[in-house]
Amino acid sequence: MKKLLFVFGLCALVFTGCKKSDDTATASSDFLILTAGSNFTYQSVSGSTTTVFKLTVKGTDSTINGKAYKVLTNSNGPNNYWLKSGTDYYRYGIFPGLTAAGGIEELYLKDGSSSWTNNSTISYMGSTYAVVGTYKITETGITKTVAGKTYTGVTHVTVALSTSISVVSLSLGSGDFYYAPGVGLINYTATVGNASVGIATSAQSSDLIAYEIK
Repeated sequence: MKKLLFVFGLCALVFTGCKKSDDTATASSDFLILTAGSNFTYQSVSGSTTTVFKLTVKGTDSTINGKAYKVLTNSNGPNNYWLKSGTDYYRYGIFPGLTAAGGIEELYLKDGSSSWTNNSTISYMGSTYAVVGTYKITETGITKTVAGKTYTGVTHVTVALSTSISVVSLSLGSGDFYYAPGVGLINYTATVGNASVGIATSAQSSDLIAYEIK
């Protein structure tokens, strides 16, 4: 069966000025960088496959669901779309390995909130599922080392995905996401899928290995 690779997207955060990838980012408490030319290189592992790719902010907008998303090019795949609206952080895209009707709009972080939910609809191998993501901020202000670099003031968000079939709630997986102020997503691990509904299980992780803020 074709593996389902749920990618929650890759996000990062905003401030002015310029920092090289080996600098400590403390200039902003924001969790989204959308200045044109800013870029983020990730190394992702899914099963036995390792992929390295760079996301670069183009400085142009794309209107999705009435919202003006910033466009980021991907050196190894389709564009990414990121947005901060007030205290809410969004990303938009599809789940590789399945067809998502219109793509998935994910509210992945809310400043000042300890928990929230995100609803979406996906289609996978001919079946449609209503998916609920339950998000919780489980830690704030922590220190985390990723790819040899130590980040401070990090926020840890856990995500649990579920769907309902005949009023029975079924797990579709979970993930742990770490966001550094002035940088963005620095690491995540996730396991998704449920064989009982025909969705193959997939485990993956991703590290931020380099970044440049313009």
